[in-house]
Amino acid sequence: MMITWLSFRVMFSLYILLSFTWHSCFCATIKPIVSPKNNETRARLKIELKNCGLNQIKDISSRLRIIGGREAIKGTWPWQVALLNHYREPFCGGTLITPQFVLTAAHCVRRKLYVRAGEHDLMTNEGTEQEIKVDHVFIHPSFDRETVDSDIALLHLKAPFKLGKYVATACLPSRKDEIEIDSLGTILGWGKQKNSAMFGTDVLHQARVPIANISDCRNVYEDYFISNNMLCAGFRSGRVDSCAGDSGGPLLFQKRSRWVIYGITSFGEGCGRKEKYGIYAKVPNFVKWIRRVIHRHS
Repeated sequence: MMITWLSFRVMFSLYILLSFTWHSCFCATIKPIVSPKNNETRARLKIELKNCGLNQIKDISSRLRIIGGREAIKGTWPWQVALLNHYREPFCGGTLITPQFVLTAAHCVRRKLYVRAGEHDLMTNEGTEQEIKVDHVFIHPSFDRETVDSDIALLHLKAPFKLGKYVATACLPSRKDEIEIDSLGTILGWGKQKNSAMFGTDVLHQARVPIANISDCRNVYEDYFISNNMLCAGFRSGRVDSCAGDSGGPLLFQKRSRWVIYGITSFGEGCGRKEKYGIYAKVPNFVKWIRRVIHRHS
């Protein structure tokens, strides 16, 4: 498987709408004016973040070590969303972190996007799906299209998703969180099951992959720029990996019974190739930016 605007807000709003594509929205360091509305928004966001990372449907078998990817049980990963292009075709994944914000890879951003939550089988309407248009995109200002460094973006939805059994939010890590080498994380997606496949899978798949040593990763990717904003994960022998169509999806770890997103599927050389790890944007490095954008644009 593979800143804020205060004095400039009105002046720039039309420009942002007209340039809604690969361009990022920058945040200033000016603090927002404290008002009852701001306090109410902050209180609501605290409640939403407090309830993150909990799924009502448990997968007992996920406690076992998974060597290869397999079909996920419907509802096990309620924060996993599908990104759809203007033809309503799924092409990337994402992670719901508030009812109205999705975390994904910057390279997945398109001019017109829709987000579908509560999805499991792409070919079947199961009655649990919710689909909402993206009305604003925030690409990290340090995103580099050539090196794919800082490959992270936030999508603001036109309306919030209704949370429930099949739609929920994942937790954000703290800025100081570090994942130990060889720790097993979970990757998700509807991407290809092998590099030679023409299309991705119809149903959501999952796999567990270990975190690789960053020095080892740099050695095997000597022709690529592997920055400190990246995580490498996978087996040296290959076999288990993310692939085309999985981009933007999460690398998850369970902490104190809650699921936390530590990585965003970014790129790799082939799929499941020997000694070619999957590369993920390292979410702890961007938590401050993520929280700032969410608080200022909720």
